[in-house]
Amino acid sequence: MPILIRFAGKIRIIVYPGDHPPTHVHVKDNQYEVKVDISGDTAQAMRPSKKERFKTTPKFTAKALQLCQANLEFLKEEVKIYYGAE
Repeated sequence: MPILIRFAGKIRIIVYPGDHPPTHVHVKDNQYEVKVDISGDTAQAMRPSKKERFKTTPKFTAKALQLCQANLEFLKEEVKIYYGAE
């Protein structure tokens, strides 16, 4: 799983090659993970599927959305490299 961006050594924005639509990234630290849809003009939190068991908090989710929104164009371009996203 390629790390697209690392913040303060803890928070990582990653992509899983060949992942499913919509275009999204995973924002993780040592405790939490949230999926963020980056297909539109605004980064949006995604609900995990029934088989995914991500833990997050409102504070971590807000931070993840802030980081993704601030780097949205970069993330959209990088994701294309790894799984031919839209």
